[in-house]
Amino acid sequence: GGTLLQSAIPGEKLTPKIFVYELPETTEYKGETVPIKDMGLCEKFPPDSEEEKHCLFGLPLAFGLRSDDSVEETALKAYDVSQFSLFNIFLASLSRHPQRTRNPDEADLFFITANANVTETFSQERCPPADALVGLLPYLNASSARRHFWLDPTVGWGPHTCDAFNSKSQDDSSAAQLLAATTKMALEDRASAPADDPTFTSEWKIQLGFRATPSAENLHSIPYPSILSGLSQEDIRVWDDFLAEPRQRRHLVTGTWGPHGTAATMDMRETLQKQCEESDVCEFTDLEGRRDITNTELIL
Repeated sequence: GGTLLQSAIPGEKLTPKIFVYELPETTEYKGETVPIKDMGLCEKFPPDSEEEKHCLFGLPLAFGLRSDDSVEETALKAYDVSQFSLFNIFLASLSRHPQRTRNPDEADLFFITANANVTETFSQERCPPADALVGLLPYLNASSARRHFWLDPTVGWGPHTCDAFNSKSQDDSSAAQLLAATTKMALEDRASAPADDPTFTSEWKIQLGFRATPSAENLHSIPYPSILSGLSQEDIRVWDDFLAEPRQRRHLVTGTWGPHGTAATMDMRETLQKQCEESDVCEFTDLEGRRDITNTELIL
């Protein structure tokens, strides 16, 4: 185990075996109690219970849509999922995944279930020190580091991400060097939110100063959860069947939020806003229904 997955049979699909670290909420380190994992907020609920599902994916949304030539509504389901819920979703999914193994010798991948970011209540004091964390990862070494992965469920931007997650290969600490070599995941990475984007003007850099861009090594961006996250295959089939029907689109809704991101995405948001404001059939409004505030991010 623990080797790169390869098959001598052409076309054969191989699925990696995953070892999920069962880390404690806290540990003793240099005479102090330090946090390790307190993001697993949904583990307290029974697996597959309604309480767990609501914790993972948010409250259910139920609504009906009707085709132009139909008097009957199609009942559709969705969840009011949090945009920063991926850690708990990954943890629940991998903990009961059929390819999960409790034998590290046969594992291909290792999921580090430690805090990488504690979102709205963020504080570095709630982050695990690199040395303390590595002491709880007995199967992490120089050869297995890249097969260890962990997750920042937010955008992974600068000061709101744990220092251990942002460890560098040139750090003095050998523990930090090991963590630097692990694989990281977040909603953004260095390519989608480059720190040295030459198109940023000094004015924009001042406005975005609190958003220090991602700095973690071996960081890869992953998709946001969606309102379809957590649905059954049957629920998704209902969506697919309804959307596949040809019909006249009466309304198109988009959320531009605030003008942030790279210069290209900011230009796109501003272009959409301008086109809407100049159109007789488009309304631009914030989430409270006000049209005098065009940066909808201000009221989030």
